[in-house]
Amino acid sequence: MTHYVNAKPMYGTRLAFDLLPCDEAVAGMTKLGLTPPSADTAEMEHAHSHARADAVEQYAPRIELMADICADLVLGRVLNEEDLAMLGPDQLEALKHSYSQIIALCSSAILGNLMADEASGLRSMVREKQ
Repeated sequence: MTHYVNAKPMYGTRLAFDLLPCDEAVAGMTKLGLTPPSADTAEMEHAHSHARADAVEQYAPRIELMADICADLVLGRVLNEEDLAMLGPDQLEALKHSYSQIIALCSSAILGNLMADEASGLRSMVREKQ
C-alpha cells in the first residue's frame, strides 16, 4: 500500500531554494508565509538545490530556446493590440526577455525537482492534484 505525502511544504522549501538567490531563500520563505527550515536543514536544502540545478544544466540551451518561444506565445495571449501600441520596441524586447528568464528558471526548477523525485522514488508517494 502506498502512503501519500502532502508534498506542498516540501516543494515550497525546495522551490524557494531553487528560485531565489541562495542567501535570500530563507527570508523569501518567511515572506511568503512558509515555515523556514532550521540552519542545518537549510544547509542541506541549499546543497540539494545546487545538485538539482547541476542535473538540469545539460538541458539549459533547449530550456532557454523553448522559454523564448513560450514568452512570445504567452505575451501574444496576454497583450492586446492596445497594449502593444503603448510599448516601444525596446520595452517589448525587455518584457519578452523578462518573461523568458522567468519561464526558463521555473522550468529548470520544476524539471530538477521531477528528476530528484524520480531518483529518490518519491513520485509514487505524491498524490496527483484532485
